[in-house]
Amino acid sequence: MSTPIVSAVSALMMQGAENFTSMNSTEKKYYLIHTGDLINDTQRLFSRINAYNALTENITNDLTEGNLSVSNATIINYTTLTAPTINAVTLNSTYGTNLSSENLTASFTISSGNAAFNTTDWHINGTSIAVLNMPFNKQVTSTTANAVPDYTTYVRNGTLGSSTLTPAWTSSGYIGGGYDFDEDVGAEDRITFTDFTPSSTTPWTFTSWVYLRDTADDAFYAGDTGYYNALRFNKLSGYMGIRQDNGSSYYTTIQSNVIRNKWAMVTWVANGAGVLSLYINGTIQDAILSNTGITFNCLGHCYGSSGNSFYGILDEVMLFNRSLSSEQIAYLYQESLNKRMMQIHYEETEKGENWSVAITSNNGTADGNTVLSDGLIIIDNAPTVSLTSPSNYSKQNSSVGFTATITDDAETTKVELYTNDTGSWASRETRYPGESIYNRTGLQALYHFNNESEFAESVSRIYDFSGRGNNLTCGTCGTVGHVGVIDEAWYKAYTDAISYNSTANFNLGAVTVTFWMKDSEKVNPCIFDIIVAGTGGGYFCFNYTSTDRPILSLSSTNYRYFNSAGQDAIDGLWHFIVVRTPGNAQNDIANATLRIDGVDIPVYSTVNTSAPPSFDGILIGSADGSGSYDYEGYLDEFAVFNRYLSDAEVDAIYNARNTEKYSMQAVFQNRTLAEGDYLWNVKATDKYSQVGWAASNNTFWVGNKAPVVSSVV
Repeated sequence: MSTPIVSAVSALMMQGAENFTSMNSTEKKYYLIHTGDLINDTQRLFSRINAYNALTENITNDLTEGNLSVSNATIINYTTLTAPTINAVTLNSTYGTNLSSENLTASFTISSGNAAFNTTDWHINGTSIAVLNMPFNKQVTSTTANAVPDYTTYVRNGTLGSSTLTPAWTSSGYIGGGYDFDEDVGAEDRITFTDFTPSSTTPWTFTSWVYLRDTADDAFYAGDTGYYNALRFNKLSGYMGIRQDNGSSYYTTIQSNVIRNKWAMVTWVANGAGVLSLYINGTIQDAILSNTGITFNCLGHCYGSSGNSFYGILDEVMLFNRSLSSEQIAYLYQESLNKRMMQIHYEETEKGENWSVAITSNNGTADGNTVLSDGLIIIDNAPTVSLTSPSNYSKQNSSVGFTATITDDAETTKVELYTNDTGSWASRETRYPGESIYNRTGLQALYHFNNESEFAESVSRIYDFSGRGNNLTCGTCGTVGHVGVIDEAWYKAYTDAISYNSTANFNLGAVTVTFWMKDSEKVNPCIFDIIVAGTGGGYFCFNYTSTDRPILSLSSTNYRYFNSAGQDAIDGLWHFIVVRTPGNAQNDIANATLRIDGVDIPVYSTVNTSAPPSFDGILIGSADGSGSYDYEGYLDEFAVFNRYLSDAEVDAIYNARNTEKYSMQAVFQNRTLAEGDYLWNVKATDKYSQVGWAASNNTFWVGNKAPVVSSVV
């Protein structure tokens, strides 16, 4: 057996043996140690915790492991354990500098008593970040009002349902205690507490460990006692989702079967903008559009017929009035595996917040004292800027490109190029973390859709940042200025007309097209048309002609359908799309790929009876410009390459919005400059509006003259 985790003074009941009383002290210590191994087994088949009691024999924590092999035994004599007393709680950041880029970690020491578990309640400015925190480690069987403790500053203590509606406290929760809910008719178990009622525009997170047993019921397990308003697990092969007061239900694509008859941490996150995400065991499984307004005041069977009973065990229930980050949800899961919840990920912290943590220790059925740590105030440094090119006191050709490196403790939000190239010192260009950069090999067109006035963008002109001049023009391009994945986005209504620059030369053979999209669920959304000599030719569409499959067509006799899984991108959420073909020879379509959010979509069928024509352009937002198969929705960061980018290359573009938050290379447009002396610098701004510059301006000159030196030291 492995090294023990549970201390000897925890009350441990081992089933089915008769020889425990005949053991000597060393044997009992050894057996008690290894029962801890069994308790930490995921199945927990051989033992359970009843930490309110312990052996009458004086067995202390300083146990030594013997070399005995004994059969199962039963501990039959008990005495009350001393409730644990916490001596001190300490809160530290990763490096002790309290920056917004550092995680927070809590620790504590116990001066007396016997602690098997602890309850951790994190505070910002003196208020709990959770609005409900019920670990169920304290054994409560009474139906007295507010007997089930909530450990937040909101004090939403729970009440067990009366009579036949009382769930049974069990020592076999995932971490210590839990409540076992019965599905028997007339015994619709529940725990009620004070209302928390987020609106559809209020972010929230509900997380718990769930052991869902086999049932024929549609299980409502958290919601409102007054209405059909609940999170639910549908029966058998049904799906997991949310039910609203008006009878509307919104389902994920995840079947309830995936968590049946085993422990799972199930987490729901509402972003306050109509999106509900489902995480299982710390990993996101699905995100759906949903009315996320809901009332929480009940666990278990809260409303409706007995056919809606939850049948299983709930443990470690927490409810937040914020959208926890995916990083924090992963932390909660990993720390649950270690029976502790002692860390906060830096994505949860903001500059100026005063964090503290209250810890209550528990011996398995009874709580000890609660101790609050000292406060820790989150700080942040300004961004650091390093100028890369042109270097200081360098000679340049007339076409000058500017690059700089920015690092920051917080998220960088924008980077501005300042020069005196027009005669006065001014901001000349603004770039944003996560953008596609213009100097990637093979780039033929790049549209940021940021409506940047310095590049004469407007509702009728979209600038090409690739440097190849493939600007888009139209009578009504759509509208700019919408919130995009990277800064702003472009919205194209179904009836908007858009045309490519007829003089453009894309030099397409092999093709990679990358873009972010958020579709408005049009029936036949076609994103782009590959142009043949100024007329419609190939195209990429979702659900083309109601086939419920994406298609990349290079001609009427050369095309490929992808699996219907690709249609999941038509859900009103942002997705990163990559369409690639290695060339336009007859058989190249057989190697064309569709990649969505970093995952390749399987192929459904391919036709390549003849070679497609050569291509020289792109039409965005339509299959042919006729209005029959136009796109309606949002687009951002649309890029066209004349080569087949590798998975690593396109995934780097996909991940840039996260990887470049704290460290990025800013690449600005090349500028054609006359002979003369120039200064330049870069200004970086983070989410706290803190500003950083390079330590000094760089000087360079264009032409053969030496730079002017104002003074010599």
